[in-house]
Amino acid sequence: MIISLNSKRTPPPPQQGTFSLRFKIIGPLFAAFASALLLIACPSPGDSAEKACTGSARFTLKQNPGSSAANPTYTLTIADCVRIITPGEFAADPATAEDTTANTRLTALGASPTSKVTAIELPESLIRIERMAFAAHERVTGELTIPPLVESIGSAAFYRLGYQSASEQVNLNFAPNSKLKFIGSQAFQYARLREFPQLPRSLETVENDAFESAPHPEVSNFVIPENMKNMGNRALGTGGGQFQGTLTIESPNLERTPADTAQTRTGKLGDSIFFPNPPGLRRNPFTQIILHKTVFDSYTQADLNAIFGTGGRYVDIADRTTPLTK
Repeated sequence: MIISLNSKRTPPPPQQGTFSLRFKIIGPLFAAFASALLLIACPSPGDSAEKACTGSARFTLKQNPGSSAANPTYTLTIADCVRIITPGEFAADPATAEDTTANTRLTALGASPTSKVTAIELPESLIRIERMAFAAHERVTGELTIPPLVESIGSAAFYRLGYQSASEQVNLNFAPNSKLKFIGSQAFQYARLREFPQLPRSLETVENDAFESAPHPEVSNFVIPENMKNMGNRALGTGGGQFQGTLTIESPNLERTPADTAQTRTGKLGDSIFFPNPPGLRRNPFTQIILHKTVFDSYTQADLNAIFGTGGRYVDIADRTTPLTK
């Protein structure tokens, strides 16, 4: 016996009656209302953890193996529940902080320049580091990785980090896939770096003196990433002679507009990016600077000299061979 596959009757579509239409409208609204009530009555574990993340629950301070009782040193570990480090919270100087628990304990151990902290560990949960958060920990050495979700680092957040460590330096890194957009003024000023880190591609703003006078070995072939919109005066200034080779400015967003002045280039390039303030150090350490022609054309030669110094060769990024001249 042959059974036809088409012999089964197709059921008629459901009737769009009054009840059906009312349910379609009211049902989702009722479900949303019920979900809201559940969120209020039963907060998520993450919400509860964050509310409980206060005072001494926000950090641990563990004595380093091998350090003596007479001269102990410590590793400062920020708890996984912390998302925002508040102003001055873990500074090695007395500071006005929203939560003074950590600051009081740290400064009691030894305020700057005799901070007892020699290592800092940051959690993956972190999204923001406020101003002076870790200022004046002058004996820190070793690895310091800025976690991938951090979007901003406030002014003087790591001011004088490792400054007293003459033989060992801080190995500063930005995590892969970093979301960092903002580095505030003096954020790493006077930090003693083992090497200068490559800036994250997500970065948009580096304010005045962010890395000014942060000693480190020479850097060749440095890149200013594609999303950069503002680099302040002396943003990467290091005392001269610590950058060399080729500077590539990938960002097309750094043109100077008629509204800008030599003192205020909001959203543009500041003076002496790679050097501190003394004019005598304003020489160009790079043999060539590769950048967008639109950016080059928007500045006068005097502007370029103030920003980069003199002596470098300018090249169009479109083909990386065509010279750019005024």
